[in-house]
Amino acid sequence: MGEIIIIGVYFSPNRPLREFEAYLERLGRAVAGVTPSPIIVMGDLNAKCTAWGSPRTDLRGEALLDWLVGIGLEVVNRGAADTCVRAQGGSIVDITLASPTVSACIANWRVLEDTETLSDHLYIRMRVSRARSQQPIPARRTGRLPRWSLASLDREAAREAAMVEARWGRQTPEVDGVDNMALGLRASLTRTCDASMRRVGPLKRKKAAYWWCPEVAALWVTSNAARRQFSRCRRRRHTQEELDTHYVALSEAKKALNLAIAKAKDSAYTAFLASLDENPWGRPYKLVRKKLRRAAPMDTMEMGTLQNILEGLFPAAPVFNPPAMVVPREELPIDPETVPL
Repeated sequence: MGEIIIIGVYFSPNRPLREFEAYLERLGRAVAGVTPSPIIVMGDLNAKCTAWGSPRTDLRGEALLDWLVGIGLEVVNRGAADTCVRAQGGSIVDITLASPTVSACIANWRVLEDTETLSDHLYIRMRVSRARSQQPIPARRTGRLPRWSLASLDREAAREAAMVEARWGRQTPEVDGVDNMALGLRASLTRTCDASMRRVGPLKRKKAAYWWCPEVAALWVTSNAARRQFSRCRRRRHTQEELDTHYVALSEAKKALNLAIAKAKDSAYTAFLASLDENPWGRPYKLVRKKLRRAAPMDTMEMGTLQNILEGLFPAAPVFNPPAMVVPREELPIDPETVPL
């Protein structure tokens, strides 16, 4: 993702500790192979430790914590929200690790407890800035502020533009006042960025999946509501009967949503197969054909005119004659004295 290398990890909870330690050794070699590039390691290692919010530390958590100290990665997890929720309870087994340069740029790490994932594991959201000094990007944009592509930054041009602005773009505070100074500084920074980077347009809205439909959207809302009810019940005082009731409602909502998604995918696939029998040229071909018929109907068009139109639309490929790679034998000069008997 840009300059950041992301490594996804998973280790089964049914495998012994010695295999887990061997897995950490292989992971350490993979991390060392891309150092000093900025790295983010995240996934489900099924290890529990108080360092990332678990109420207790198990043997895997101790092994992972010792490995982190040796490899130089930092834990990004914040809070004590469960990342994996089942009927028997919850646990924090999804871990986000990062190198120190990236860890300082990560903000607003949180678990989305009220969002349905169709899985026992919950979504984790965080915001990563491109530089240590860069503030996290706000969640909402008004669209009035300009945006630039940091990937196209020309550092030398930015340095020269800043020197020009510092020499001729500065305003005296006695004359302009604080407000005008702030506006002048903003304009100066804008000109500097324009001189060293290209602007980018507004963020494009993500397209919906090809199988998305109103029925799936309604069931998605219902499933999210059931997930919120189950999460709130776990956070407050509750009886086992109340928890089981909310869990059954959540399971039924997830089952209905999965079934609706499967049906929507089948319907979309059937519609796609049906569309293969339609005109492959599309609407522009129909318009051209309609205009040709208006200009000269096919039954009254002369054969020569029709042939010229077809040759113009579908030109014949030129005949390719490969060049001769050797001189033919019959063209070689024959010396009787050199001809073998």
